[in-house]
Amino acid sequence: MLGALIVFVSVVLSASKQRFLEFHVFAFLGRISYALYAFHLLVLGSLSSWLFLHLLPRMGYNQSFVVTLLVSLAFLIPASHFLSKYVDRPVTKLADWIGEFWLRSTGETPAPRKTATVEPIGPNAGP
Repeated sequence: MLGALIVFVSVVLSASKQRFLEFHVFAFLGRISYALYAFHLLVLGSLSSWLFLHLLPRMGYNQSFVVTLLVSLAFLIPASHFLSKYVDRPVTKLADWIGEFWLRSTGETPAPRKTATVEPIGPNAGP
């Protein structure tokens, strides 16, 4: 917990760290993060375990670990992108629609949608 706080504060106070985290790869990982989180345990418990156990007698521990890690990531990242794009986003839109329909059916007005914006903070932030 303390380590996460230190990382958070160091990023907030450093414009160079903020610029580094603005790379497209980090935005992509942020978009697929929930699907990656939800799906990784299934992959670890099946594909990764099976592959590691089959490679271990042939390659040794370290090499088996690296190959398993690379194969698992090569499977997880595209699969998480697919799940995020074709499952998570449509289901979220459906849930929003159901919520708005429910509110309208009860005579209430749905709150206006807000878009998330990130404002720079810290000593290097603009005026």
